[in-house]
Amino acid sequence: MQVSHRLSFQNRHPKQSPSMTKLFRIGQTLFLPVVLALSSTACSTNTKDDSKWLLGTWEKTADEDNGPPDSITFRVDGTFVTYDKQCKEHANDYFVEKDMVFLVIPLAKGPVALVLQPASDRSSMSFTSPRTQNRATYVPSKTPHCRPRS
Repeated sequence: MQVSHRLSFQNRHPKQSPSMTKLFRIGQTLFLPVVLALSSTACSTNTKDDSKWLLGTWEKTADEDNGPPDSITFRVDGTFVTYDKQCKEHANDYFVEKDMVFLVIPLAKGPVALVLQPASDRSSMSFTSPRTQNRATYVPSKTPHCRPRS
């Protein structure tokens, strides 16, 4: 009589239920996209150094809505300054994301975000009014359109 010494792994592990197998497959399917998304966020290219081109004053040079003169000064601390008719400074926050500049303006009913789209060479930025769909263009300037009073 001959005894078979073949190893079988089929009976070593208990059989998984179909629902557990399905959950395991779903987990495998979701794992790679989640890891890729997290790693791409961790390696984001929008760092403070990437925004150096933005720092300083930008003056409005064209406005399809024929609005008043305007300029925006971007600071390294993540704030921007605008100037009212009396040249009084108003500072709020900005951030750069996906090659767009977002100006966050807090209002009584909640914040409003304005979006500036830089040109590909970053020599100008455009703002499209959500109300009129008209465009204004900003270019770098040495000083604001009006000098605040000290």
